[in-house]
Amino acid sequence: MKLEKIKEKAAARTVSYVAPANSIMLWRDPEADIRVVASGCISPSNNTKTGDMLQVASLVDSVGPTEAIKKKIDNIVCFTCALARMVCYVNPVFLLAIWKATNNQEPIGGFPRVLKHVRFGSYGEIAGVLPLNIMKEWIAYLQENKLKWTGYTHRWMDLGVSPWSQWIMASIDAITAAKLNMTVIELKEWANSMDWPTYRVLDKEEVEDLVEGDILPDEILCPYFTHKVQCADCGLCNGKRLPIWSRLLQIFKPNKRKNIVALLGGAKNKRKAYTKAV
Repeated sequence: MKLEKIKEKAAARTVSYVAPANSIMLWRDPEADIRVVASGCISPSNNTKTGDMLQVASLVDSVGPTEAIKKKIDNIVCFTCALARMVCYVNPVFLLAIWKATNNQEPIGGFPRVLKHVRFGSYGEIAGVLPLNIMKEWIAYLQENKLKWTGYTHRWMDLGVSPWSQWIMASIDAITAAKLNMTVIELKEWANSMDWPTYRVLDKEEVEDLVEGDILPDEILCPYFTHKVQCADCGLCNGKRLPIWSRLLQIFKPNKRKNIVALLGGAKNKRKAYTKAV
């Protein structure tokens, strides 16, 4: 019986799912004016760093991303992210095409059965927005099909000690730290103290520019910058992957997973804006 179940699961993973569209609405909350979408369901992603992954983003539901920025209501999905608008590396014109493609859709009522690795939080916030039980269902599908995921949030300060840290990373940057009158290391340590694994962005663009002390003992440089390993093949930015109750076991078997450090990326004008703001 056990062997039959294993064969069934293996067979299910080999079934080719034909998505109804390249961009799909996954979830929607009209009252909060938020929709969560997945893009890249059919066409492969051309993101050289992430590789071919489903890109899951939160968008303002009532107006397109470019209009939301103009009206300064993008905080509906970006909340208090210090990188919003001028420094954000995401191209809102690209997001507008996704918004238009999903504009007349209804949520599919689950996760798209596409056998691709997933990037949560490609734009906007997922953590604390999407109901926790839905995220659990999505993660269960990915784990069952041996699919990787990555995820990031700037809302970790609002969420505090949270089950979301099982699956996604706390984003750490110098601009946020400066606004809080903290050093970026203090900001990272604050996140770690609340059990969040961290993804810290440096203000340097090349590996050759790194000096001693840029990367802390509990951190590693993102493998893309050292070995060109894409996120789809790496999957290190997937949180702690330990439910809160099981973290008590770390007393006997500590979680030695490293926090991640990344070089500054994005378009040249965005990198310039970031370094100027730091």
